[in-house]
Amino acid sequence: MPAAITPEEIKSIRSSYGLSQKSFALLLGIGPASIVRYEQGATPSKANANLIRAARNPQFMAECLEADGDQIPETQRVRAESVVYDYISLDQDENERMHEGLDVSGLPSTMSMSEVYHFTLQQEILNEQAANLIADVIAAKRVTGDKEGVYATLLNRLAQIKPNIISEATMDDKKLAEIRGFLSLASDLLGEQIVRAAS
Repeated sequence: MPAAITPEEIKSIRSSYGLSQKSFALLLGIGPASIVRYEQGATPSKANANLIRAARNPQFMAECLEADGDQIPETQRVRAESVVYDYISLDQDENERMHEGLDVSGLPSTMSMSEVYHFTLQQEILNEQAANLIADVIAAKRVTGDKEGVYATLLNRLAQIKPNIISEATMDDKKLAEIRGFLSLASDLLGEQIVRAAS
């Protein structure tokens, strides 16, 4: 799992394309206020950190500019496009090498911008579901006790899964489906346990 991205790294990535905080945020689909906070020291969500890291890849930024370049001032768009295409043309050999494996962001370089958005959105949804489920299990355990150890087992399993939901390894529909299935089963088990304890 990549280390936390620092404010200096975020500013460096953004500045390398000659983009303002607002323009950088618009291209990545992140709130402009969030980029300001991240550059002042706030910790980005893992999904946003992944998007910012992906911006190190000029191919990724080329796709962002193609999709949303009309949302930023023309002077910044032209400057960013120039930088992007300079990187791409000056580093064709490196680009080819990256497309055989992982790019410098740690994300699969063959991933398109829409795929990165798809996976990070799914990861965020599942991460939130897991957090809510953990809170529900803790609340149920307080109210009904845990003579059979079901809640403790659920909490233990959820505690193992949740930290890995937002990661490189889960940028895969099959793996996300497995997590989704587990969370659904855990939720059903919790519901059954609450009903059993109430009867």
